[in-house]
Amino acid sequence: MRLILRWLIAAGALWVTLVLVTMFVDHSAHIAGTDRPLMMLIAVAVLGFANAVVRPVINLLTLPLNCLTFGLFSFVINAALFWAAGHFTGAYDVGFLGALAGSIVMAIINGIASHLLVPDAER
Repeated sequence: MRLILRWLIAAGALWVTLVLVTMFVDHSAHIAGTDRPLMMLIAVAVLGFANAVVRPVINLLTLPLNCLTFGLFSFVINAALFWAAGHFTGAYDVGFLGALAGSIVMAIINGIASHLLVPDAER
């Protein structure tokens, strides 16, 4: 139950993030027009897989660069994974600045929504 609730929260956070990014950062960003809820759920699943499997490998490979930039290269990695999830699923299309802002905004919205909506006993 907790996994489904978090998945739905993440899909909602992704949709809100994409609306905000389209309005304020990347006006050329495009959200999939047909079957939007299903596309958001698929994109969140791909994004979760990328963060769980691909991100640790990329972090290990870019460790020297991440150390040189005092961890700021992590933002670039997050933006690349955010962009890639949208590109491969077709759920959304953003540029680099949109992906950078989107990854930051989604993390904030997802964290706040999860804290407010998921009961303390299930965390």
